[in-house]
Amino acid sequence: MAENARARLKESLDGVPKMIADMKTRLGKAKSPSEQEFCKEQIRQLESYQAEMKDYVPELPDIAFAQSHVIKDSTQELHVEFHGRAHTAGDVVVFCPQQRVVATGDMISGFLPAMGDGYPREWPRSINSVGQLASEQMIPGHGPVQPNHDRMNQLRTYIEELTEKVAAGKKAGKSIADLQKSITVASVKTLQSNGYAAYVADNLRNYAVYYGNRTALQDRLEGNIEAIYKNLDRT
Repeated sequence: MAENARARLKESLDGVPKMIADMKTRLGKAKSPSEQEFCKEQIRQLESYQAEMKDYVPELPDIAFAQSHVIKDSTQELHVEFHGRAHTAGDVVVFCPQQRVVATGDMISGFLPAMGDGYPREWPRSINSVGQLASEQMIPGHGPVQPNHDRMNQLRTYIEELTEKVAAGKKAGKSIADLQKSITVASVKTLQSNGYAAYVADNLRNYAVYYGNRTALQDRLEGNIEAIYKNLDRT
């Protein structure tokens, strides 16, 4: 775990110089004062992060549990629970039964999820398990608070549908590049159902910074296709 934490931190820091360079390029092409200020602020934050984390040594937790750990005070409880592998091998959620709220981390997101460390075949089952908690609101890893389970269920269906498409394509001998060309935002039924694509795109626009040249939604989808292809039979 310690080695993995150090490796992930290094991976994160290694990507910062390119992000700074990309944002400086965008600054040079900015067409309005507001966009210029946005770019300058992003560069400032990236450089600050780079400096702050340069010599940081990750510390491991000193409490471990198999399924759940309960933290109590005089008025309420926090249930820290493992519901199965999803975004990573060790996702946990925090459920408060008195408030009927669950914080899910990146297992559930208002974005299309990052799936590089994920378990695409298991992820939907883990979401279903979280859905059995007596919660009324979901606090996802990214995006706004979700007032019910509707968006969570769309995310689950999206992962199921995309995994089926990628698995079929991989079985037929198609490459990642082939699938990224044939599986588009318009071809994924879940994204076209009940405004899900628009919901995700709005959240990416409002709560994330996009460094690419197309759309954040399309880039996320192609990243998911690659991650599922590589992690399809992960054990």
